[in-house]
Amino acid sequence: MKFPHHAKIAGGSFSQQAACWLPVISLAFLLGGTGSLLAQRPLGIDVYEGQGALNWTNIFTSGVTFAWAKATEGLTYNDSYFTLNEAHAAAAGVYIGAYHFAHPETHYGTAGADEEAAHFWSIAAPYVKGGYTYLMPMLDMETRDAVAVGQRMVSGHSQLCRL
Repeated sequence: MKFPHHAKIAGGSFSQQAACWLPVISLAFLLGGTGSLLAQRPLGIDVYEGQGALNWTNIFTSGVTFAWAKATEGLTYNDSYFTLNEAHAAAAGVYIGAYHFAHPETHYGTAGADEEAAHFWSIAAPYVKGGYTYLMPMLDMETRDAVAVGQRMVSGHSQLCRL
């Protein structure tokens, strides 16, 4: 049986050879063969006690590579799952950091920020300084009246960045 078409392409021009391989390459892309070629954005989450006990192994295998766990809020609140989240995330291979939920609307200026920073640091310091799997601490500031609170947040809560 003769295949003159194949003989032509095998010895033909580049455009003829490309025309032969293009469907094969396209099929490879469609079947998912490009996953390693495409850049992927890392996935991260933030967690707090309202989510309960988390299965960090499942979180890691789902593609999450980093997380921040709530440590403190205001001047007195400590997240009851913080230490578990920090330990279990790191053990599962998830890079983990701590965050503080600030209340600039009630803890004004530098004095309020200093008090909140001291509270956060008293809980989070062992984890922030604990090893290479821990991320930089974060500050979560949410308020309904950002304009009125804006100056207090900038001047006061920037103290947390000096830790």
